[in-house]
Amino acid sequence: MEPTLPLKIKAQDATAARLHLQGSDAVERLPRLAEALAGDAGALHADLRFAPSLTSRGVVMGHLHGQLRLRCQRCLQAFDWSLDIPLHWQLVQSEAEEERLMAEAGEPVWLEDGWLLLREAVQDEALLALPIAPVCAEAACAGRYQAGLSGEGAGDVKIGHNAGLDEPKPNPFAALKGQFPAKKGR
Repeated sequence: MEPTLPLKIKAQDATAARLHLQGSDAVERLPRLAEALAGDAGALHADLRFAPSLTSRGVVMGHLHGQLRLRCQRCLQAFDWSLDIPLHWQLVQSEAEEERLMAEAGEPVWLEDGWLLLREAVQDEALLALPIAPVCAEAACAGRYQAGLSGEGAGDVKIGHNAGLDEPKPNPFAALKGQFPAKKGR
């Protein structure tokens, strides 16, 4: 079993030692991420390598992966989604450092009094990688969606730009007809 990721780590010590850190964290221990998912099952696994840098307080390179449970925005069913992203962080402790590094490779990650809040940084990366509108790959889900757009087999739910447009709607101003004298010349 992989060790749990530490809550925070002293950045200077980790970069000086060229620390190689592998660990995981259960989604249930990452409340902001768990709130964005369709359940708190699963875990995030990180493989991180710390190194000194001439331009920042240090560099963290690595990988973040895991199976997360998302809710499909077409069929509203939960489905498993694979997260697999590379990480390249430049550790900074001031706005001046951050501005100087903007042109360089790597994402600036802030330190708090020399500490890297590792669990928060990993959670932030996972949240940023989530799709805006997750959609499952189930053929049945796509079929139901396409049927709804075409109006075939959609049952009592209509989806798309023609939903409900084929039925005539009463004019809301019809009750006022005849209440005012007609203007001449217009």
